[in-house]
Amino acid sequence: MALDFAVRAVRRRWPLAVFVPDGASDFVPRYEHLEFRDRSEIVAYRDRAACEQWRQIGYDPSLKGTMLYLMSDPTELTLVVEDDPSEEISSLVSSILDGLAKTLHATNRTSTTLP
Repeated sequence: MALDFAVRAVRRRWPLAVFVPDGASDFVPRYEHLEFRDRSEIVAYRDRAACEQWRQIGYDPSLKGTMLYLMSDPTELTLVVEDDPSEEISSLVSSILDGLAKTLHATNRTSTTLP
């Protein structure tokens, strides 16, 4: 649930985002083509060009703010960003965390058992 939520938030912020699921050798260009069952890691790139540049040269200061690494298990979501993240990445991470907090709060309120 959290990984799916985070990927949808990335897609809203970066409409041209591409994703590389764990174990995949190529990127997935559309959210609709991602499979979340048994998936624990996804790398999100701002767009195809950023993905290709990361693959060619690895991290470079010119690529700052173009990638977010997402890891999830049943109880946690980890977002990995570069040291000193850009304003865009900081805002994206805040958006994901705020949205998850609201979703969890709403879920807890609706699943409370009445006496």
